[in-house]
Amino acid sequence: MTTSSNRMVLIVEGDREEQEKHRKTTPFKTKTDDRVTTDLHEETTSTWGTMRSQQVLKNMAIGCSMLHSARSLASITESSVQTWNAKTEGMGYVPSAAHSERFFLVQLQRGNRFSRMNDEDKTKEQLLEVVAALRWQISELESSINQRQALETNLEHQIQERTELLLRAVAFDTTLKRITDKVRDSLDENQILQTVVQEIGQGLGVDCCDTGLYDFDQENSTICYEYITPLIPSAVGCVVSLGTPFHGIHAQLLQGQCIQFCENAPSPIRPIKGPTTFLACPIFDDQGVIGDLWLLKCGKHHIFSEMEFRLVQQVANQCAIALRQARLYQAAQAQVRELEKLNQLKDDFLNTVSHELRTPMSSIKLAIQMLEIILRQAGLFDTQPNKVSRYFQILQDECQREVNLINDLLDLARLDAEVDPLMMTTIDPQVWIFCIAKPFIERAHSQQQQLHFDLDSELPPVSTDISYLERILSELLNNACKYTPAGGIITVGTQSTAAGMELKVSNTGIELSASDRSRIFDRFYRVSGNDPWKHGGTGLGLALVKKLVEQLGGTIQVDSEANQVTFTIQLPLRVSPAER
Repeated sequence: MTTSSNRMVLIVEGDREEQEKHRKTTPFKTKTDDRVTTDLHEETTSTWGTMRSQQVLKNMAIGCSMLHSARSLASITESSVQTWNAKTEGMGYVPSAAHSERFFLVQLQRGNRFSRMNDEDKTKEQLLEVVAALRWQISELESSINQRQALETNLEHQIQERTELLLRAVAFDTTLKRITDKVRDSLDENQILQTVVQEIGQGLGVDCCDTGLYDFDQENSTICYEYITPLIPSAVGCVVSLGTPFHGIHAQLLQGQCIQFCENAPSPIRPIKGPTTFLACPIFDDQGVIGDLWLLKCGKHHIFSEMEFRLVQQVANQCAIALRQARLYQAAQAQVRELEKLNQLKDDFLNTVSHELRTPMSSIKLAIQMLEIILRQAGLFDTQPNKVSRYFQILQDECQREVNLINDLLDLARLDAEVDPLMMTTIDPQVWIFCIAKPFIERAHSQQQQLHFDLDSELPPVSTDISYLERILSELLNNACKYTPAGGIITVGTQSTAAGMELKVSNTGIELSASDRSRIFDRFYRVSGNDPWKHGGTGLGLALVKKLVEQLGGTIQVDSEANQVTFTIQLPLRVSPAER
């Protein structure tokens, strides 16, 4: 268009230059050429010649004005075309080769025709060509605008579809997270299944969502929970045989496959008229299929999208994990209850046996004492050593051991029942502890052990049950003398604390493992291979100590390092009923 416009402008300007040259040169002819001047004057002064000249000049003026307007419009159009081309270049629009070829042929025909025309016809022809070119450019612009509008419409449609997909994906992710959080926080199987069907049914807007659990042999499925709309009949409690030939669905579910299908006939479980779309998904883990999840949509054109399909599968996986955890928890709880029951039976048996054995053991002990008097009167103990005295000592020791065992069992039973009241007495810990530990000084000396005392002289008076505290300290010192080898050191120490008093009993020559420390206060537990004096024991001493400390409102712990064991007891200065 630019080349054609320039060409037309050059032609018009050339005609105007020739006319201006002719006008300027004609009146100024010299008088020497009178014949030529007279002829020109006669020609220009004639009426017909004058009218024709005026008409030509008038037409040329109109043509020039129209041409100027056309050139301005062409310039504006050309600028608009260039701007449009710059905008649509990135959109892939390029003028076709056919358009360029057609424009070239038009220009060629116009040039051939232009050479045979006069000035007025040439001007009209130029104007017509400008108008034709403008129309062609306008047509091209309209075509480009239509293409752009179509492209924008297509892009808006794609953006709208993509936005809807993203919104649905976000909604599904939110639903999945909400369901996952709820089922993970629960260890109740019923609550898990109810949550799943309720959330899935409301989140996907289905007409029905139910879940069924398979029996151990995977022969029947029982519908446990459901979410239904008012027009859907209920099927809770319905037992479905997995061998029923319902489109072979159950066989595929047992293989862990998720299935979608349509059914026009009424379902054997829910008699619904009209076409129905089903989505069946198994609830399974690495140990097998636990149950299934069924979704239902009524209507001819209602199907489950791929996104809904994946959501149901993920929910089924989370449901399987939660159900397995809930069942493991229930199994563990059942085992705990069974163990507690067995432990209670054991305690009841031991209490019964202790009561039943206490009377005969008291009689046996009394008989041993009488036997000792008779043997001494008979002089059988005069010669040392002899078999009679050795056998009698064994009988006396074993009898005392059994009596101690029975007494420990009865004491533990009373402490568990918490029926004995505390007899509170205020004592001076420094004086009292030394008096209780004094008998063990001789025992430690006989076993080549050292018994040290590290008592805080500034300890305040303590209000406690003397019998309980005496039993605690005696058991700990007895335990220390039993497990400390010759040359070992036993230390009894006290220290004042912000909460009350701290009592420590430690002994060297032994170190407990982590497993021994965790079970040291269990009933009948004994540390194997660490009894150098072979005194034996019942395994109830430390268990009894822990119970007594708790009755006094204190705590006890054991530490072992550097070939040394330390028992640390924290006791309050005064025991209140709340601390018991």
